[in-house]
Amino acid sequence: MQYNYTLKLKTAGIGDSGTKYRIHYKISGMTRTGQVTETPMHQILSCRGISHNNGEVSVDFLVDEMTTPTSITFLCEHSDCYRPAYASLNSGSHNLGDFPNYTSIATEGKAITIPVLSVPDKSWDETGLACPPIKSLQDTPSNSNPILIFSKQMEDLGNEKFRTLKVSAFYKLVYIGTALKGSPVNATQEIKVGITDSTRVLERASITLGVQSSFASIQAELTKETERTQTIEKSKTFKQEFSVTTDEEPLRVGFWQKVYRYEMQSISKNGEGESSIFDVEVDGETKTLFQATNNSDSESNKSKAA
Repeated sequence: MQYNYTLKLKTAGIGDSGTKYRIHYKISGMTRTGQVTETPMHQILSCRGISHNNGEVSVDFLVDEMTTPTSITFLCEHSDCYRPAYASLNSGSHNLGDFPNYTSIATEGKAITIPVLSVPDKSWDETGLACPPIKSLQDTPSNSNPILIFSKQMEDLGNEKFRTLKVSAFYKLVYIGTALKGSPVNATQEIKVGITDSTRVLERASITLGVQSSFASIQAELTKETERTQTIEKSKTFKQEFSVTTDEEPLRVGFWQKVYRYEMQSISKNGEGESSIFDVEVDGETKTLFQATNNSDSESNKSKAA
């Protein structure tokens, strides 16, 4: 069975008005039975920049069997195509998917594949969050890899086409040392909590979320979206003491601080995109991890601030 699809490309800038451009594209997706399929490579050819079509070009084409598009592949042959742009795919009045801005990764003559904008709802879940293991008395591990703990597609504010929120979490290594018998670890470490580069965060997050440019409004919006109390504030520092003693085997000890990473994206109806990403270093979420010479791990309770 064939379906009639319409692909719309939108630019936010002005193209080169007198030159030719070529955009080759193909759509990949799933059939009704769950099989992977893709279209042949199609081509858009013009002797005038997209900007002369009010910033938008629309093309119709037939698709065999595909009911759920999952990605689009672009091959550009002129810099006209590299202006800020997004693509949307429709079947009649039904929107089948939107594709994010491909400008930053488009290079002449190199095909790029972009997935459909899709963010499944994920309830807040930190089950998989853990500090990296300390493998030996000489080991200095890196920060843990961020894991996705929450995601959702947010409601349209009336002037946005697509709004998403993702929250990840990871543990940042604050201090590492080795405790020996008769020589304990006694460390006073400066701990930072909150957001750095707060001015930029306020500007970008407020634009993306559609709220007032203040920590209170960002915090309230994120609390509403996640249904979990969020604390968003300018960064500050304080001293925290760590102490570990050992009467037997040497211990390699690490102190870790939890960090939440917020990532928001919106694409407006005129094709312009906004994004914001920032880290919040959390107070009262420092953990202690031990590594003894017999390779047994243990984890203490949360450390207390001095």
